[in-house]
Amino acid sequence: MNENLRVLGLVIIGGVGSLCAGLAMVFGATRIMGCIGEQLSCNINEAIGTILCLIATPLAMVVFGLVAWRWPSRRMLAIAALLLAFIPLSTFLILAPARIALLQNLPEFVARDVQFLFQAFFPLFLIILVQWQVLRMGHFGRMARGVQ
Repeated sequence: MNENLRVLGLVIIGGVGSLCAGLAMVFGATRIMGCIGEQLSCNINEAIGTILCLIATPLAMVVFGLVAWRWPSRRMLAIAALLLAFIPLSTFLILAPARIALLQNLPEFVARDVQFLFQAFFPLFLIILVQWQVLRMGHFGRMARGVQ
């Protein structure tokens, strides 16, 4: 019972931390890189990144929580992280050829695509990485040391 509450606490801490990190990356990309092109497209990209963060965080919390509770091993946690990372990676690989085919050699278009990556795709990987690291260090680090 006590171990289950500990796993739940680590999942919640990892979820909140990853949500903050993901949203910081979304909003930071907009503030640091500035708006390239139309302001409306920048706002839409920021909204897409925010919505994706708000969807990915609870999904990753559920997946990592089930893995840490049901199959408590570092290997299963790494497999869950890879499977979660496959979702945004496959989406990027599906959308990238269409963007490359339409890409013109103007620096403005390249900068827009880089900004969209920092606003929509990289925060998803950051969410997965933060939650994986919190559980790996908190739960499995404690198990490896033999602490009860």
